[in-house]
Amino acid sequence: MKACKRYEVRLRSTYETISGSIARTTVEQTLTLLEDHARFNGPLDVLLPYTEKNGRELLEFIKVLVEKAKLYAEAERLR
Repeated sequence: MKACKRYEVRLRSTYETISGSIARTTVEQTLTLLEDHARFNGPLDVLLPYTEKNGRELLEFIKVLVEKAKLYAEAERLR
């Protein structure tokens, strides 16, 4: 079995919703980078092929996911 590098980032986002009573919601997301793929676990689970060459595309995808999470949190806040 070949050993490979593994990088893992865990993100936790907490926001409060007001709908009759204040409720606190926590969303956890994990990004795991291995040598040949990346796995994103959160509201949308994704498995992506990953190499040094497509690292930039992966970062752009993560930015889109972060923006989507911000919009989701804002929509929940406005309800």
